[in-house]
Amino acid sequence: MPPSTPILPPTPTEYRTALVYRILLAVAVPLMVVGISFAAVGIWQKSHGAQGATLAFVAGLLAAIIFLVYSLAAAFKSAFIIAPDRIIEQNVWPFATKELLLREIAGFRTNDKFTSIHSTQPDLPTLKIAKSIESYDDLQLWLAGHYPDLDQVEAEDTRAILLADEQLGATPEARAARLALAKRVGTALNILGGVAAAWLFLNPEPYTYAIAANVALPLLAAGALLVFPGLMRLDTGKNTPHASVASALLLPSFALLVRSLAHAEPLQYATVWPVAGLAAAAFAVLLVISNRHWLLEFGTLRRNSGPEWGLLLLCAAAYGYGATLTSNVAFDASKLTTYQAQVLAKHKTTGKTTSYYLRLSPWGPRKASEDVAVNVSYYGIPVVGDTVPIATRPGWLGIPWFQVGQ
Repeated sequence: MPPSTPILPPTPTEYRTALVYRILLAVAVPLMVVGISFAAVGIWQKSHGAQGATLAFVAGLLAAIIFLVYSLAAAFKSAFIIAPDRIIEQNVWPFATKELLLREIAGFRTNDKFTSIHSTQPDLPTLKIAKSIESYDDLQLWLAGHYPDLDQVEAEDTRAILLADEQLGATPEARAARLALAKRVGTALNILGGVAAAWLFLNPEPYTYAIAANVALPLLAAGALLVFPGLMRLDTGKNTPHASVASALLLPSFALLVRSLAHAEPLQYATVWPVAGLAAAAFAVLLVISNRHWLLEFGTLRRNSGPEWGLLLLCAAAYGYGATLTSNVAFDASKLTTYQAQVLAKHKTTGKTTSYYLRLSPWGPRKASEDVAVNVSYYGIPVVGDTVPIATRPGWLGIPWFQVGQ
């Protein structure tokens, strides 16, 4: 247990932003100033022409200079101070300077960006030490030597409560062994989920096997939740000892969703929604039943279970839609019907991803010309005026679908 009065330097000690970060700001921010100024000119010229470009440049430059001055002031003025009786987080306006008496410190938590120092009272502030501050590791050692790591304390307390639950096993040793088994099963399923999703993304051959693996793994993960009630959950927080199957659920589900959008297209989406909706609802119910210990309490929603509910519904929706459309195509062994259509135009759209389209003349059940999405490898083959084959099938789940170029 940390001593009540930490051993401190005889005089107040200040820690400021590390020199390397200050040099980086002094070099990078001026470059950003120039970039913002020229960007402002470019945007202005596109919308207003050359007239007023100087004004746009000056406005952009002024905004960038203000940003530069503030960034440098924050880097050079901000500090973390250890005084004989308190600690102080010194900030630049408009952020207030905060402080805590040493006796008011309950402990600290650490993440990948900063260390937060928490107080013993809820009405007192929480102080933060950024990783960019000088002697950050020394400050970490000082805190660890005098105050508890609240993440570690919380994890130990949660594990103790878990291992004390007699419903999970006859003895603490049996409960610990079962928890270890649940973690091994969860780790194996998560690894398999990642491998299956990568298989479907990168090289889904044989296609039916790749689809089957990604359809099966979320179901296996839901089954594992049923087998290890109280020890395994959909997702885990930072300080919980429970096993998790988040990757086994999410990665294959979203791999199926992406593949369904990039592969064959339904002839009519009206035939998709009843089947996909039923699949999503059934999977959501299965996840609720298998994860009920963490979602429900006394017949109502458990407090603070919102993120887990959100993750569950997102996963169920992705799985229901993706598994329905990909299974409908992958396992469809019915006889195909082939049509011909003329390529009237080609275009692509760009954003976070690039999509490729052919505008086709009317064909078969399609009575008007329309854009059809194709993959990038096929997009470059036909030219405007060419005739392309279109294959249609009734679908394994009764959802008629078609594919261009087959």
